[in-house]
Amino acid sequence: MVFLGQNMTLQPSESVHVMLCAWEWGKYLGNSALKIMTSSFQRPNPKSCFIEAKVTGHYINSILATKEAKQKGYDESLLLDMNGYVAEGPGANFFYEKENILYTAPHGNILSGITRQTIFEIAKELKYTIKEKHFKPKDVYAADGAFFHRNSSGDLSY
Repeated sequence: MVFLGQNMTLQPSESVHVMLCAWEWGKYLGNSALKIMTSSFQRPNPKSCFIEAKVTGHYINSILATKEAKQKGYDESLLLDMNGYVAEGPGANFFYEKENILYTAPHGNILSGITRQTIFEIAKELKYTIKEKHFKPKDVYAADGAFFHRNSSGDLSY
């Protein structure tokens, strides 16, 4: 984690600190089928901040979406972008499969990282085609299967 020194002026600080930590993180969503909902919270607009960075403040939105899903009896939620397209889960990339093609949101409104790239590599080895495209929740409802891929550990949740 990189963080700035004391600063209440909303200006960049000249003092920068780096902290490293590690902890065990068990299965994020488990290995069984999930009951998911479309969240009323959106993925942050890419013009509002650097959405491709793991900025701690971005996770407030994810916490709200997860809390909403749990309170309504769901396991997880899908976050849409400002145009109503599926972006990702609160803490994971999202993929759906239809007729041996994997679909996932394109760059621009998601957190893309090495773990997402791992799915691309595994899919290629298994002879799946991956299409990065904008899609609506109704496309997910018609999917043959879907999964979340958490950005931090490589866990798959179906």
